[in-house]
Amino acid sequence: MYQKITNCKLICFILFALIFLQTAVLAFRAGVPLTIGYTAEHIALSAVTAQASGINAVLYNPAAVIAEEHERNFLSAYNKLPEDVNSYLLVYSNEFKNFNINQQARLSLFLAGLDAGKINQTLIDGRDYILTNNTKKYSALQFGLSSSFKNKNFLYGFNLKNYSENIADYKSSTFLFDAGILIKNFFIDFLDVGVSALNLGGSLKFTNESEKISDVYSVGLKYQIFRFDFLADLKKIGTVAPKLNMGFNFRFDDNLHFMFGYNGIKTIDHSISLGLAYMRDNYGIQYAYDAFSELGALHYITLSFAFKPLMFDVPKREPAKKIADDETKKEKATDIKADTIIQPTTLPEFEILDINALENQGKLALKENNTNLAIKIFELLIKAQPENIEYLKLLGDAYYAKKDFTNAVKYYEQVQKIAEQLMK
Repeated sequence: MYQKITNCKLICFILFALIFLQTAVLAFRAGVPLTIGYTAEHIALSAVTAQASGINAVLYNPAAVIAEEHERNFLSAYNKLPEDVNSYLLVYSNEFKNFNINQQARLSLFLAGLDAGKINQTLIDGRDYILTNNTKKYSALQFGLSSSFKNKNFLYGFNLKNYSENIADYKSSTFLFDAGILIKNFFIDFLDVGVSALNLGGSLKFTNESEKISDVYSVGLKYQIFRFDFLADLKKIGTVAPKLNMGFNFRFDDNLHFMFGYNGIKTIDHSISLGLAYMRDNYGIQYAYDAFSELGALHYITLSFAFKPLMFDVPKREPAKKIADDETKKEKATDIKADTIIQPTTLPEFEILDINALENQGKLALKENNTNLAIKIFELLIKAQPENIEYLKLLGDAYYAKKDFTNAVKYYEQVQKIAEQLMK
């Protein structure tokens, strides 16, 4: 079984690499807004093809969307740039919780656009904005559906989107397709490899002229050493020769990140960008700084959070007889020691808690590297048995596998403390 999965990884990687190498014949004209970065993380790191950053990745590698390690499902980015240039991105994403334990799936909707007043498209070559005296209105919009899947350490995803450009009084639109794969722990631990092919299969037509969309092909890797992430991308845009981008991510702790990037595609001004990110389970904020010569300093801010519609439950009035019966049951229950039963109110997720079944499911999730599910299961078991050494250790192992070392140490220390008490 392992050999089949490994062969599948190699075949997919080789196919994407061949596509990447054969793109020199493709035209390179329209669709420039499809080649720029919209999120602060994309700008700050430059190399993001193998970055498993969840919903941030929807526009540069749809496979990485399923790697959402937090509970965020909504992302917004609005960038007010010099010379009346504005870019924006909205993403709403939802994971299918009841999917097979060995597989995960996530579906996302996204909307991204660029609006400009003094940008001449013919002078944007996919690498830089170039200031001109052309004051004709220009805008571009893309919206679509993204699907991302995970089978153990093999992630893959697809985007289907509609893209349109509006130049003065001329407008054209087309449908495009994105595809990507991401392989975690590629032959060695902590080495991830990603490949993406973006903006496939479309062209724009203004009057009698047809322009091919700028295809973007990337091969990237990420290697983690303790709190350091080193990233590198080889990216090809249209007929431009492949360029090397590099990124560096340092985690001060499990929430605060410093990002640094080198953009080998960029030709105006310096190629260095910087950024900061603060991420929690239910929200995140990212900032990036970049500079483009005449346009000046560019500042990017991206916000993401867990969006849950408010539900207002109106309590139902219980019949008088049922209330009386409940009171009788409560009085009888006082004769039973509290530590001999598990109160259902402490475990709202389950009416009847099958400890052994949950334990086995948690161990399987941890074995399959589904750390988020494993953490939820062991936290639930610890609510039922707070001093169970095995559950505390397994929860620590799950956090360690997730690279959340602060929480891992926390639970390992609890194990040691309880063990010392038992030895007395």
